[in-house]
Amino acid sequence: IMILIIDCTVGVEFAIISNKKILFKKKNNKLKNISERLVLEVEKALTKLHSNYQNIKKVVVVIGPGSFTGVRTAVTFAKLLKLSLDIKIYGLSKFQIINFLTVSKSMSDTKNIFILNNNSSFFFQRFKKNVEIQSKPEIVDLKKRVIKITKESRIISDSFSIKKCLRQKKVTDIEI
Repeated sequence: IMILIIDCTVGVEFAIISNKKILFKKKNNKLKNISERLVLEVEKALTKLHSNYQNIKKVVVVIGPGSFTGVRTAVTFAKLLKLSLDIKIYGLSKFQIINFLTVSKSMSDTKNIFILNNNSSFFFQRFKKNVEIQSKPEIVDLKKRVIKITKESRIISDSFSIKKCLRQKKVTDIEI
């Protein structure tokens, strides 16, 4: 069973996996022509794997946060596969993925997940230790807004930029 994982939140990124092994992986951070590039690159990957769309049984799409056009392109492509080949599709946010990947028994009570938007602006969502959502996703500019972080909290980010922003605020009671 082949699974196609698509993330077009920042350019085009996808992987084809089977039996928990990555068969093919491609990443291109360019934001131009995402719709043409996604279809072309997936077709190239399938050809290289001596496979075709019929062998894909599931599609997982990252639904944000990130480029609205990229997300819309990925979802449309996944829905096209679902309609034409009866493939199951699943949507997950980057927050859900990072939250799931950072589950730990020794972790603090709260996780604060920051996903880079631009220099000091981040997408932000807070989760409880048991992966339960604690706040709605929002965009925060750390130069303009203070987020209360306690010793019982943990900060997780997809970017090293968060460290720079927090150092500028002289936040000392956090675990990074």
